[in-house]
Amino acid sequence: MNKYITSIAIIAATALISCKSSKEATPNAAAPQATQPAIQDGAISNTTLIIMYDAKVGKEPLLKAAKEYGAEVIYQYENISRIALRIPEGGNITEAIKYFKAVEGVLTVNRDRTWRLM
Repeated sequence: MNKYITSIAIIAATALISCKSSKEATPNAAAPQATQPAIQDGAISNTTLIIMYDAKVGKEPLLKAAKEYGAEVIYQYENISRIALRIPEGGNITEAIKYFKAVEGVLTVNRDRTWRLM
C-alpha cells in the first residue's frame, strides 16, 4: 500500500512540474497594447463630431451635408436623433462645427469626448 501511495505522489508531482500556467500562455486581453494610445478621461476628439438633429426635419439634410463635406458617418443612433461623424483627414474641427451648425435641422454640434467607466 505504501508503494502505491508513493507511485501516485511521483506521478502527480511529475504532472504538476510539466504543466504551464494558462496566464503565461495567454496574454491579458484587458491590458493595453503598445500600439494603443493612452486615453485620458474627458479627452476631446479633434476629428469626431456628435450632431443632434430635429427629428421632425429628419437626418437626410445632415447626411447630405456630411457627404458634400467629405465626412464619414461613423454611427447613426437609433433611439436618439444623433449622428457621429468623422471629418476628413487634415480638416479643421472648428470649421467643421460651423459648417454643420448651419445645416437645416441641426440642433447641436459637439466634439466627441471619451470617458472611462470604472
